[in-house]
Amino acid sequence: MPQCKPRKKDLPHGFEPASSSAWILRRASTGEGFLWRSQAHDDPEGQLWHCTADGWASEPRPNALPDEVGVFDVPANVAMWVCGFPEDEVLQRLRATGDGEPDEHDWAFSTKQFESQDDEFPGAWEAPARRYVCVDGRRVQFAEPSGAPFLTQNDAPVGVTLATFHWGSEDGMMGGASSWTLTQVSPTRAIASADGDATAPPVEMALTSECLAEVVARWLADVEGGAIGVPLAAAIELEPFDAAGQLPDAERRSWESLLVDLRSGYGTTLECTIALDGDDREHLRNILAEDDEYRAIRDALANPAKHDEWLRAQLQQDDPYDLDD
Repeated sequence: MPQCKPRKKDLPHGFEPASSSAWILRRASTGEGFLWRSQAHDDPEGQLWHCTADGWASEPRPNALPDEVGVFDVPANVAMWVCGFPEDEVLQRLRATGDGEPDEHDWAFSTKQFESQDDEFPGAWEAPARRYVCVDGRRVQFAEPSGAPFLTQNDAPVGVTLATFHWGSEDGMMGGASSWTLTQVSPTRAIASADGDATAPPVEMALTSECLAEVVARWLADVEGGAIGVPLAAAIELEPFDAAGQLPDAERRSWESLLVDLRSGYGTTLECTIALDGDDREHLRNILAEDDEYRAIRDALANPAKHDEWLRAQLQQDDPYDLDD
């Protein structure tokens, strides 16, 4: 577990305990929460996190945050560092306040560490808010449209990856590469993020165990709005190839080589991964099969001997996503 008290390099420039006001959010056997306010800013007592003059540490209760605290308002002039508390309890209460300007830091102080992390996390510069907040040593980002907070580590949301899509091209001036990821960050929320040429602010998607397939299908549709080859890559990931086992070994190896090249060869590459299984995976297949393009690719993959010429054209041509009737 990260140490409770942040090191000097973890805090923004000028935020020193000796020269700044500080509140201890909570003191317990599991950890502490520290909140710093620069003396150069107006006194936030009574407004910031709804804390009173006595602070929340006056009646410490281990293992949980005070029930009466509903929302933690985090303005731009605050440095927040919390360790040792249930992450979901902290994240459920965080709310960034104040408006930031595009392409500018929302916080009102300098911190090279966070500036570096902003450069590395995809979409951070276009996110609705950025605040100096760490929970258990991991950065908190905020997603559109409501500013929902989520943890990041190694430049990616912390959670379970539900699906990914990657597109790449080495076609001269038209070349490029982009990646899209859908990450479940809590039982009720997923974060859609994009990197590369298609970098965009992270987006929150509501989630329940009963609608995983619907959420992934909607995410694929959103990705298709800004990418090429999504139905083809999704069908290759989800649908059986040569379902009846009709292909001779030599022909099967030839097809497998084409599929490998499409994922990682030269020219245009496409790859989709989907982590659903069981009924969720089958439900997703049924949803996607409502689309004519996906259904045509599914049928061709199931019987490549029948659709040999058409399917090879899709996998080999410079624009494999351009399907013909």
